[in-house]
Amino acid sequence: MTALFLAFSAASFSKRDAISWYLGVWRAESLISKSEWAAELGDWKKATQTAVAAWQLHPGEITILRRMYEAFSGARSAEALAVGRSLFEHPQATSEDRLSVISLFLGTGDLVTVSSLFSKLRPAEREKPEALELGARFFLARNHPQGALPLIDRLRMKREEPRDLLLAAKTLSLTPSEGDLAIAESQRIIGELFRNTTDDSLAVEGFLLLSTISSAHWQGDLFEDARSRLSSLEERGTTVPARAWLLADEIEMKNHPERRQEILQAAMDRWFGLEPRLLGQWLVGQGEAKRFLDQVPRSVALERPEMVPVVTQALILENRWERALSLLERAPEGTDPVVLLSLKAMIQTQTGHVAEAKQNWIRSYRQAEMTTGRQALLRCAQLASLGNQTDLRDKALAEAISRPSSLSIAATDVAFLFPSLASQNRSDDLLQVSLGLLDSEPENPQILNNAVWLQLMKGRADEDKVKKLAENAKRFPAVKALQSTLALAQLKAGHTEDALSTLEPMKQRIEAGEAESAPTDRALVALALARAGETQRSREIANTVRWDKLLSVERQFFTAAIDEAIDDRLGLDERGIGN
Repeated sequence: MTALFLAFSAASFSKRDAISWYLGVWRAESLISKSEWAAELGDWKKATQTAVAAWQLHPGEITILRRMYEAFSGARSAEALAVGRSLFEHPQATSEDRLSVISLFLGTGDLVTVSSLFSKLRPAEREKPEALELGARFFLARNHPQGALPLIDRLRMKREEPRDLLLAAKTLSLTPSEGDLAIAESQRIIGELFRNTTDDSLAVEGFLLLSTISSAHWQGDLFEDARSRLSSLEERGTTVPARAWLLADEIEMKNHPERRQEILQAAMDRWFGLEPRLLGQWLVGQGEAKRFLDQVPRSVALERPEMVPVVTQALILENRWERALSLLERAPEGTDPVVLLSLKAMIQTQTGHVAEAKQNWIRSYRQAEMTTGRQALLRCAQLASLGNQTDLRDKALAEAISRPSSLSIAATDVAFLFPSLASQNRSDDLLQVSLGLLDSEPENPQILNNAVWLQLMKGRADEDKVKKLAENAKRFPAVKALQSTLALAQLKAGHTEDALSTLEPMKQRIEAGEAESAPTDRALVALALARAGETQRSREIANTVRWDKLLSVERQFFTAAIDEAIDDRLGLDERGIGN
């Protein structure tokens, strides 16, 4: 009887669980419908909230995860990046899902993540037209058009879409070639799209691509009728932006230089009231900074923050330094303080006010430092680079990289930072930069090696990182830096024999008298020998180390470790370390 009662109870619980599960599914489906409806109405807040609620009721369901991703993407929320990663890794994700996520990260400029996600695609997925297009765009974003061209060739064999021609034209316009043949072919494609495509918006987009090509390479006869063509497009209801009309003006001035003043004045009359910032940038680009300054009312720059940089640039080009500084002193509220202070510093440097310039560079960095995220610091670094402030540039970059961010920075883009920080003995910053970059590129063996080495110097190595380093050292036995760091990790773990085995090739080179052996390698071999009880040989090698070439943290670590190992404190002066 008891057994029957227990069986009945179990069945009841099982039934209740099933009912609860089906109710959860039903409610989740209802919430998904509400999320889709809210998205259609443009209510992205409600669309995301209901999608998240559905996920809480029925987590793990691919359709709900997909809806969350679409909702957060539509809302332009940073959450879309995290949800996108989950969608990409979901076992039921389709190729369309994965490529959509790659497209999202490509749009944010996170090329490190894009590269990582591409490597996880199946071979068949990589040959899909959508993947080939994304791959080509990735190579363009990395300023490597030669890498994009083969992908575009394969893309054109798989589908025939006018937009792919636009991608080909853009790639060719950036590709160096003998006799500028690639640029000529790019213009031929642009002209074809401009005149013959049935997609009017694509025709305008293609025409604007011409602005990325130096006017010295323009084939003027191909675009002689640009203005009349734009007029006909506009008459058909196509929106033609001011940039396109100004580009047509530039072509007309190149083809008819005798009409230059007439064309410039017409552009001023048409666009000054509608697009003053764009017009100012265009006039400055045409060498007409004075014309722009003569026409722009002072109140425009004092009342509109977006006008401050272009007016300042025009004043600088006309060598009106004091006027530019005066404008910046009275810049309207809302002007980016990092940009404002950096521009002040640049002008003060040019006018001989070096002390004031230095103070404004410091203030610019502090303003950037107070903001969250990386953007202000990266802007500060860029401006500092323009102002030849390399120390400040490096400081801003190091701080930016050390901050968590959904956007990654490629290690190759900041490679110059490592020797710069090392020359200043900034080991803490080196470690933070390495760890920050490692978050972006966890599979990069060089960055991992830097991070583990510095962690070992400071006595706090991460076990998972050391394990990954050992795997890399096994995969790349010829990379001496990996072997050195592995040996150091083995010594720190008390595995002296393993360390000596790892260091044997280095030890042989040093004993053979190879002068090019790195100072850190010599110090490392000396430490290993001391740990093994070969005191005399350890001392001999330690005395050949160029200690002045090591970071302070490395000198302190190795001298203390060797002294401790041989229980005989060697004099610092004997090893060439200054006071």
